[in-house]
Amino acid sequence: MVNFKYKMSCTPLCNVYSQSHRNEQYIEQMLAIIILAVFVGCFGQNQPDPDLAETWFYIVDLNADNIAEPHELESFYFRYDGDRDGVVTVEEFVNHTLNWPDDFNVSKAEGPSYFKLQDLDGNNQIDGDDVTLWLEDVNQDEGDDVVGFEFKWGARRVFRAVRLMMILIQYDSDGFDSLSRDEFNSFFNDLDTNNDTRVDLQEFTTFWTNFQGGDAADAAFIFRKMDWNEDGVWDQANDVNNGLYGRIDKDPQDGVLQFNEWFWIDQFVNYDLRCAIVIPGGNYKSKN
Repeated sequence: MVNFKYKMSCTPLCNVYSQSHRNEQYIEQMLAIIILAVFVGCFGQNQPDPDLAETWFYIVDLNADNIAEPHELESFYFRYDGDRDGVVTVEEFVNHTLNWPDDFNVSKAEGPSYFKLQDLDGNNQIDGDDVTLWLEDVNQDEGDDVVGFEFKWGARRVFRAVRLMMILIQYDSDGFDSLSRDEFNSFFNDLDTNNDTRVDLQEFTTFWTNFQGGDAADAAFIFRKMDWNEDGVWDQANDVNNGLYGRIDKDPQDGVLQFNEWFWIDQFVNYDLRCAIVIPGGNYKSKN
């Protein structure tokens, strides 16, 4: 941690009021406020804020130049490379989550989902190829560099999609990284706690927030996204068969939501509040 020290000297303004104890206290208070404002304005922008995407970029951007360079992202990932063989396995990644609370507050239960979302070529390891693919995917302007807002936009997609991935992993009974109709029905039935063959926002939000602490705002967004006829509930005919499988299953004959189809739910216009830039979203592997 860098310690910043400020040396204050008495100004002519101080001398003018030095005869009044009350005014001296007032000036000292004002100077303290000014110094605090300068500190926040000048140095606060370089510090991570509670946003997980901000934290990740702060850690990755080793030289603080607001650019995520390949070697910086590789350095981040290879902290997890326990045997130093140049690749990170899911076991290494998950075991290292014991140290993640200092970075992201990620639980071990979430570890496999984070791994899958960053293993972009699907070869069950994170290596230099995944770093290249990830940086290409988040590079919105096709420029040479991935700057801060681009990296954080991609990071937020990862964090937002984790519970979608956890759901897929939990209900993907055949291990094919997809959701068949039967597998999705198992998920639907777990959501339908009052057994009325429909799922309302309260049921979904309860499931989502209890599912490793999912965010209620994300639950509301996803619920609206999958409520195809906008009647405030999910039902099998309108929202599952005609909506989910009828519209985003690219091969309607197979009746299976593939990995990238399931994450279609995350396709929307993402607004980066810090940068005030509207960025078109897409499937996580949007350039495939």
